[in-house]
Amino acid sequence: MVVFEIAGATWPLDDRTAEALAVAFRLGAAPGSGAPNTAGCAFLADAIESALVEPAREPIPVDEDAAEALLWQLNATLRTPDTVDPAYDLYLEVRRFLGR
Repeated sequence: MVVFEIAGATWPLDDRTAEALAVAFRLGAAPGSGAPNTAGCAFLADAIESALVEPAREPIPVDEDAAEALLWQLNATLRTPDTVDPAYDLYLEVRRFLGR
C-alpha cells in the first residue's frame, strides 16, 4: 500500500494502482512528454517506487507541485467515478487541495 499525505490527511492506494501511477509519472517526467509539471511527475514516480520497495515508509507528502502532477495524471487515467475507488477519492482531495 502506498499512502499520500495531503494537508495533513492520508490517502492510501493499493500497490497495483500505485505501480500504474508510478509508470505513468515516470513517462510524464521525460522531457517532451507534454506533462505540465515534469518535476512533480519525477518526484511522485521516485516516491511511489520507493514506497513500493519499502512499505514501512512515511506517507508521500503532496505539495502544490505534486498535487498538480497528481491531478493531471488522475484526470487522464480515471474513467467513470466510482464511490469505492480510492484513486477517485484521491482525485477529489487533490482538486479540493488545489481549489478546483
